Amino acid sequence: MRRTLGLACVCVSLLAGECTQSESPVARLPEGTTLLTKTAALKRSLERIMEIEQTPLARWARGVHQSLPACPLITGHAPSGRLVDLWPTLACNSAATGLEVSLGKHDMAFASVRDAASENIVGLVDVAADGDISLDLSIPQSFSDGGFGLLLPGSKPPGTSLLSGRDTLLHTRIRPSAGLNLASLIAADSQGAQMFRLDTELFAGVVLEGSWELAIYMPDEGSRMPRMAIALGFEFRSAAIAAMDSFIEKLEQTWPVVRSPFRVGEAEGACLLGLRLLPELAPCYVASDVALVIGWNPTSLRKSLGDPTDSFAELGDLGGVTIDLARFVQADEILSRALAAPTGSFSGGFPWRRLVATGRPNDSGFQLFVRLQTGPQS
Repeated sequence: MRRTLGLACVCVSLLAGECTQSESPVARLPEGTTLLTKTAALKRSLERIMEIEQTPLARWARGVHQSLPACPLITGHAPSGRLVDLWPTLACNSAATGLEVSLGKHDMAFASVRDAASENIVGLVDVAADGDISLDLSIPQSFSDGGFGLLLPGSKPPGTSLLSGRDTLLHTRIRPSAGLNLASLIAADSQGAQMFRLDTELFAGVVLEGSWELAIYMPDEGSRMPRMAIALGFEFRSAAIAAMDSFIEKLEQTWPVVRSPFRVGEAEGACLLGLRLLPELAPCYVASDVALVIGWNPTSLRKSLGDPTDSFAELGDLGGVTIDLARFVQADEILSRALAAPTGSFSGGFPWRRLVATGRPNDSGFQLFVRLQTGPQS
């Protein structure tokens, strides 16, 4: 699974174009990772990566760009499935790869195949003239197991956003196909589960209706952490509040926390002001009419509920993920000043302004659509 997830992540970073619906996964592909790409499209993608100056990623892209063969169509195959083994194999396309039908009018096609046909991952990419990057990715049902399953949508939409979309660095709202059993992601006998009392009804998803939403916001000047909040939808408000109270009571048995009443508007809850495990961590929660909303600290919670601006306006009620890359440089500068530390490797900015991702289940698993946008937001 590690190599196939790596393939998806790198393709999101490298490739560009308009989002289109993929064809059926190609049968009888060789085991490992296979890439079939139009050379011009791959060059444009690498040139975008090279704009992230003075980073290992830019140096890698420059090396691959300089080594590309002079032919219109390139293929590569790594039987190991490892991306590091794929790039040295890039050569002029002279034999069938099994991806020709999938490539069609698209700029790139790739596949990662494991032992079983059901484990195939197939992706299509188009490289737009304006620099946008689009990825259409088919992944198998088995990926819904474990932590990655929290990002894979079910057939029922998660509904409209509950948290403010203003000044977000990252915003995601999803109703996972596999449900919202957070406790199952961590071994019950692990230190983390014992320290944070993850054996409660709340984290087992018993009182939750399945949708979750996370927003990470621009940090305030002087802050050492971005503001962040998460909303967990529930079926019955009274049961959700009881589960949260039980969770807090168990925390009080483990940590020297002080429970303080807290509210935002009509929504009531509490803060744990003595839980200082991480910078500026003073978690608070309130119960709205439809969700438990938990903030990193009081400022985070007020920010998340203080403005109805929606990051997902163009996605309707489908939900998904948005990452506002254009804000990362400013956020890094604010945090660096607060920490008296040098700015990070991406201080020069990204060649893309925003990432938007959404998806849906299909007959074999899931279809994910990812787009890296360059132009101004419409």
